[in-house]
Amino acid sequence: MSKNTIKCIYCNGVFDLRKIKQTDKGYLNQCIECHKIKVRERIIKGRNTFNGFMQRLLDCAKGSAKRRLSKGRIATGKINLTKEQLIEIYNKQNGFLKNM
Repeated sequence: MSKNTIKCIYCNGVFDLRKIKQTDKGYLNQCIECHKIKVRERIIKGRNTFNGFMQRLLDCAKGSAKRRLSKGRIATGKINLTKEQLIEIYNKQNGFLKNM
């Protein structure tokens, strides 16, 4: 390996520094393709859990509220709901999230 190459810890390929994932703290020991795969796996794993589902639901609600606020709908543009409150509502309604 030369000074301008790094070995990926996942696929064991040797890559030029331009093909290695770089952060503000330096280079990661993984190629860009392996990094993309690992990020995708973490995202999918998080969404496939109950907590991940609830967090995604809350993130979507916050995004919708922000969009409504930008359109001038001040009353519907604020959301003060936490994930814990959302889970509590879910449990009280026996697994349904309607009429919140």
